[in-house]
Amino acid sequence: MPGSWDAIKPGSLVLATEGHAEGWFESLVVATRADDRFLLRWRDWPELPEFTPAATNSPCCTPPLTRRAEHPGPASLH
Repeated sequence: MPGSWDAIKPGSLVLATEGHAEGWFESLVVATRADDRFLLRWRDWPELPEFTPAATNSPCCTPPLTRRAEHPGPASLH
């Protein structure tokens, strides 16, 4: 995982969420955008569409806290 915001680039593993009521899940950076946001895809759910999280749900640069087997996944799976 990147150690700082500046280190985030395509291929980086980051944590992202769909909202405040959801957990944080491992995602891969697909692309960086000119507005300092990121196009992501869920690492464990590649069948779901790529997404750009809201600025308040931006990716974190911290070690992963959950694994797929321990959590049902993002709300878009339900």
